[in-house]
Amino acid sequence: MEQLSKEQLEQTQLANECMEEALQKLYEGNLKQAEAIVMRACEIYESINDRTQQAAALNRLSVIYDEMGDESMDLKCLLEALDIVEDGVDNYLEAKLYNNLGSKFMNLKAYDRALQCLFASEGALEKVSEEYLEHSSEVFSINSFRLILNLNFSFTYYHL
Repeated sequence: MEQLSKEQLEQTQLANECMEEALQKLYEGNLKQAEAIVMRACEIYESINDRTQQAAALNRLSVIYDEMGDESMDLKCLLEALDIVEDGVDNYLEAKLYNNLGSKFMNLKAYDRALQCLFASEGALEKVSEEYLEHSSEVFSINSFRLILNLNFSFTYYHL
């Protein structure tokens, strides 16, 4: 694993602090502030080539745009995040992003496209390594995610 320079570590910490602050702004309903802060974090993650965190920040930005009712920007962020992680950068994040995209298509009543995304989500989730699961605090999160994914499949099949 590549060792980060002191500057990269400082930039990572700054971006992580931005993400925490943005989450607080999101909970408070300050969507424009949350948007600006997450965009700053995205820029920082991109500048230090932290693709996983950049994609996670774009996912957060999509949530903000969803709350704002901006479907176009919401989808744009999800697709951009997927472009970053599709080559195996983070299979669990890829699964979450495809699930989120599938949910967007369900809301748009585009059930065939939703189903494609849900299958892609399931495929990415299957690639999450056993080693990752053994050393991760996300095991509960992954099991909860599987439940959400199954509920989304059920909802989509019901509407086909």
